[in-house]
Amino acid sequence: MSDALSSATLRCPSCGAAAVLANGLCARCLLGVALDFDAAFADSEAIPADAPRRVGRYRILGEIARGGVGVVYRAWQPDLGREVALKMLLPARLDTPDARDRFRREAEVMAGLDHPGILPVYEVGSEGDRPFFSMKLAEGGNLVERAPHLRGRFRECARLVAAIARAVAHAHARGVLHRDLKPSNIVFDAADQPLVTDFGLARFLARESSLTGLDHVIGTPRYVAPEVVATPGERPSAAADVYGLGAILYELLTGQPPFAELTALEVLQEVRTRRPRAPRQIVAAIPAALEAICLRCLEKRREDRYPSAGALADALDGWLGGHKQPALRGLNFVLPSRRRRVLAAAALVLIGSVAAAAIEYATRSPVPIPDPLRATQSVVVLPDLLRRTPAVDEASHRIAAALELPPPLHLRPFDASLETAARMAAATRFVTDSDVDAAVGAFIVISVAPIDGSPSLLLLATDDLREERLFETTFAPGDETRVARELSAALARKRAQPTAEARLSRHALDVLLRAIRLLLIPSEGSNATAVAALKDVIEAAPDSALAHAWLAYAYVEHGGDAFWIDSAIDEAARAERMDPTLGFAAKQLGVAYQLKSWFARALPAYEQARALGTLFLENQLGWVYYVRGRFADSYRMCVERQRVGTQDPFPRRLAAQVLLEVGETGRGVRALESAIAEEPDPNLRALYEAEIAWYRDDYATCRERAAGIAPTVPELYDGFYTPTGLVRACAMADGDFAAALATMEIAKRGAPDNTASAAGLSEGLREAILLTKVGRAENVPAMLAQARQRLQTAIDANSDYPPVWLRMAAAQRAAGETDAAYATLEHAFALGLTLDRRTRGEVELVPFADDARFAAMRAASEAHVAAERSAIVAELEASPAAGRSNAGL
Repeated sequence: MSDALSSATLRCPSCGAAAVLANGLCARCLLGVALDFDAAFADSEAIPADAPRRVGRYRILGEIARGGVGVVYRAWQPDLGREVALKMLLPARLDTPDARDRFRREAEVMAGLDHPGILPVYEVGSEGDRPFFSMKLAEGGNLVERAPHLRGRFRECARLVAAIARAVAHAHARGVLHRDLKPSNIVFDAADQPLVTDFGLARFLARESSLTGLDHVIGTPRYVAPEVVATPGERPSAAADVYGLGAILYELLTGQPPFAELTALEVLQEVRTRRPRAPRQIVAAIPAALEAICLRCLEKRREDRYPSAGALADALDGWLGGHKQPALRGLNFVLPSRRRRVLAAAALVLIGSVAAAAIEYATRSPVPIPDPLRATQSVVVLPDLLRRTPAVDEASHRIAAALELPPPLHLRPFDASLETAARMAAATRFVTDSDVDAAVGAFIVISVAPIDGSPSLLLLATDDLREERLFETTFAPGDETRVARELSAALARKRAQPTAEARLSRHALDVLLRAIRLLLIPSEGSNATAVAALKDVIEAAPDSALAHAWLAYAYVEHGGDAFWIDSAIDEAARAERMDPTLGFAAKQLGVAYQLKSWFARALPAYEQARALGTLFLENQLGWVYYVRGRFADSYRMCVERQRVGTQDPFPRRLAAQVLLEVGETGRGVRALESAIAEEPDPNLRALYEAEIAWYRDDYATCRERAAGIAPTVPELYDGFYTPTGLVRACAMADGDFAAALATMEIAKRGAPDNTASAAGLSEGLREAILLTKVGRAENVPAMLAQARQRLQTAIDANSDYPPVWLRMAAAQRAAGETDAAYATLEHAFALGLTLDRRTRGEVELVPFADDARFAAMRAASEAHVAAERSAIVAELEASPAAGRSNAGL
């Protein structure tokens, strides 16, 4: 039986002969196959004259590629019956120790890496004195050849680079840097899978290199990282390969490598400092989020790139999967002094309490973050915790009972939510995890609050994540059923589908909430930590408009210099492009514009945010309206800010200022007296009392009150007056220019000496004007020249702050350039300058005092102020309750 089986098994399947040798064939058939094989490939690729015919057991079939150090051949491995790629050192480089060491290192590196995305090495050996190694044959060509066919196929590009990044991450995990990532070093197998190859410049992270010479000039200029060019002797990090991956992605998306317009030498000179063009400037159809991923890879500072190739792959996979990142509402506003203040959670309406709870919750790592999809669909109805009354509680309970929410929205139990929310507002820590989960899940908040001086109640529905107003109405107790019906319809329209913020990972939500907490409750170093955390969020969800908007917020909070403000503008504009419906992004753009004194740009950004329902915008918009001379609109914002029950003093202060400036002195004084009653700072109370005396034309009392503050607190400034400013204004009103000049030394000590400060741009000019009035003009020309130079710097920076242009006009007029001065003054009026009760004491108006042309301008401006006053009075008389609650009436 065994003999029969053996005889059947050892017959050649080709000719039937019994003498079987290798591969199941007889000797004659095996020779024929070999001859046919050689004939088949004889003309496929030319074999150079210097190429060997055999290398060890490999038969050379042709040349695939040749470089400065090595050559790659197509070869046949007969014992395994397969084609391979065989790489050998060029004969001319055999005597070069560095070249031999590099070749050996490349073989060592590739042989030690086992990943489906890295070209595998089969064998390492030598033929005579020539080292070689054999590899898998990449039959699908390289990425250079495939790139044109990927043009416009953005998802395929992202998927491809993600796969390459995973392979590179495998190498990094084993301590290997590639250092020469570029399209020609990405090849494809027969199944179209990308493979990373050519580790000739690779380096082990944990080893010191003894190589010299070319080892210090690494990679191909268009794909090399800036730090490699800047410090070629420095040990490279994984960030260099992340840059190379970003450069590959850039080329796939745009059809050209970074700095394609430069020569290799120019690339090496400029890659350290110059950013490549944004991909969307080349191909507008590139998705904004994918562009953000690409540009982060190409950041100049290595710490600003993705921390690893694996993190880049995760970001690309996240984009491919459509994940987006939510954010939690926060409160910030820009005071006229341009200082940032964050109100305590206890001083906010209910929304602030819930937000604070979510932030506190996010810092407790043992507690799992609630499911984002569930959270963004949760609704809670509660009374305003800061102004609770039995009537408000009862109305809130009735609305919750009558509310019928459309799927996927769902209502949290009223009693449990109220108990938890009350505990949140009073306690420093939570009692149970279930309490936290119930509170944090309620991201759509329905708040019911009283209206001062009215029996009606206010209902405000907000999306806590997007800082967005969803519905608002006033109603009388007993009308809760109708209100609940209208509220249900409004939520059905606006939240029929889950928001983009519902698609995120729990971990990303955790990181984002921690970052927001650091921003809203700042401490030493917290801003830098928050910025790093937000970048991590963007890494996980690069197309999250909210994450980019919060990064803009963080940059604004970082500092007032131009770099951070410009960075904030970039991030806010990017967020707005990603999600045009996100009012929070438009708000941050307006804040950054305002800090640059670009009020003409800030105004439409704020108005866009307001049109989108953004919360807590009234302070910024009210201030910009005020600067632009739109007093009625400014006052309206103050009233609206007060309606939500805020304890923020700024809107009451601004409302008082507007009323005083337009000539509503009685109402304005009552409003300011109300602000005095709530102001804890005795110096500010004294300043307000001096201001009241000023508007009552009681200059002696004004100077007495203000002079008592000025020597001890010269820098005191609430956005409208300083103590020395009031003293000087009184002196000017009395025609006492010497007394006004005497205030200048104190004013200069309190004013920052820089062109970014409104005060810093004023005092030198004012001193020059006053010196002229008292007959001491010897140094005035030099002082005017210096003031004009600094003012011109601000104007060249596109400032459209009206006082800057007024000061330039005053400097020109004081220098005798009358026509130029009036042209500049006309522009100041066009930007919103007004001549009102406040500005009548400005030193800058002195050079124009006797001009007939100025008298006509003054009359036109006063007519405008009178019209604004009429509009305000009409609104006050139409809504006396609002007037009483918001203007101290």
